[in-house]
Amino acid sequence: MLAFAEVLVGIVGFLLLMILVAGTISVLTCYRKVEQGRALVRNGMGGTKVSFSGIVVFPVIHRSEVMDISVKRVEIDRNAKNGLICMDNLRADIKVAFFVRVNQTPEDVLRVAQAIGCDRASSQEAGPMGSDRLGSGSLAACFSPCNRLSRWTFGPPN
Repeated sequence: MLAFAEVLVGIVGFLLLMILVAGTISVLTCYRKVEQGRALVRNGMGGTKVSFSGIVVFPVIHRSEVMDISVKRVEIDRNAKNGLICMDNLRADIKVAFFVRVNQTPEDVLRVAQAIGCDRASSQEAGPMGSDRLGSGSLAACFSPCNRLSRWTFGPPN
């Protein structure tokens, strides 16, 4: 009876060791690191999580996307036919560059990922919301005439 118990303890110990080794190997192979200036957004079992260093992503139960959170330059050029119309009906040719980035907090990265997606937020050419939407509202809000001589000031409207 004692020999049977020793064999059973040996088999159970061996199985536990194999499960531990298999679990360690699967975690090591499924761990994804992220370089500086990027964030990893993981969806799936366990909810949505954001990581700035690395996180375990199991291929079957999780989906991950990388978002570039570094500073991007969005340039808006409104001239000729697309120029801004001032309050005194003069057309103004304006070229503006905005520098935008996503704050390095999980809440802000998650908000941007849900609003416009990781791929669109990371793209260089279109900017975060496209130059047409950003250009029409932002330029009208940022520039206002400071007097009737059509001098322009940068800032909120008076």
